[in-house]
Amino acid sequence: MPPNKGFVCIYCKIFCDEFPDEGFTEGKEAAGDEIYHFLIRELRYASDPATEETISGDYAIWYLASSEKFGVLQIDEQIAEWTFGGSNWERVYAFLHILHEKGILSDEQYDHLMTITNEGTNAFDDMYEIPAYLRAKQFSFRIQAQSFAPIFVVHWNGRVSGGVYIGLEHA
Repeated sequence: MPPNKGFVCIYCKIFCDEFPDEGFTEGKEAAGDEIYHFLIRELRYASDPATEETISGDYAIWYLASSEKFGVLQIDEQIAEWTFGGSNWERVYAFLHILHEKGILSDEQYDHLMTITNEGTNAFDDMYEIPAYLRAKQFSFRIQAQSFAPIFVVHWNGRVSGGVYIGLEHA
């Protein structure tokens, strides 16, 4: 059975109109895989203000909900447009829900996109907060990766055995 498709338009103005196109700006007939991969792609617009280095991990879908400028989400005849300052997470949730209800997104794609959207919802409201969130997330990951300490056991006869690692809790 061929994948379900829909006429989809996905766009929001970021900075000086840098949102990727791939045909979605004007709208096109697309299947779930193409839409899914478009929404989860890293745009790499987030950068560290101190070093000007690009920070990875900024999903395209996050900008649809946090852009300060205008945009549109369309599925077939259902259109949601917004003007300056009108982007929001509820619109993105509704867009994903409709894509899933129409069978365009698989359960796995929908669940993953919802997880990414929930992450953004809980972390920031404004696209200018994305770099700080990603820096904090990377720092937290480095702390977690370094929080494994070797445990050595000294036996009654003085032998040392080791190689067992446990994770340390951080508050």
